[in-house]
Amino acid sequence: MFGTRRANPARADPLLAAIATEVVTAAYPDELDLLPDALAKPGASTRRLRAPVGFGVDLAAATPVLVSALSFVAAAAATSLVEGAMSRLSTAAYAKVVKVFGRAEATDAAGPAPETVWQELTALWAALLVERGMRPEVAETTAAQIVAAMRRRDQP
Repeated sequence: MFGTRRANPARADPLLAAIATEVVTAAYPDELDLLPDALAKPGASTRRLRAPVGFGVDLAAATPVLVSALSFVAAAAATSLVEGAMSRLSTAAYAKVVKVFGRAEATDAAGPAPETVWQELTALWAALLVERGMRPEVAETTAAQIVAAMRRRDQP
């Protein structure tokens, strides 16, 4: 599929799985059983969870959406392909994504990431999650968790 090749999948996949596991464990522990399938086939499932009888509401599972967005960003960071939401990032924010998810030789564009870069990345994650079907209020919380996981991995 166009834009999904990874330059260094051995580096990206364990990181993607670690971040997904961290976020799902913290925010969606009842969906931990969905994680192995979502990681095996990112973007393939939009499994629905049934609400208790009588409520008449289907709730989309957050885990497949989360893994789909993580896979997209990891693939974009591992190659030089920049498209869609990634093309709207500033140079510093894109450099941060590449450093955390992509090429091992990548460095920050302008030293340590200022708070505005992390805010920009939170907005990117929220937009990607909403584009993939997550409710905006859930996407904002999930985006903040993803950025927190990225920050923990962005140590020199």
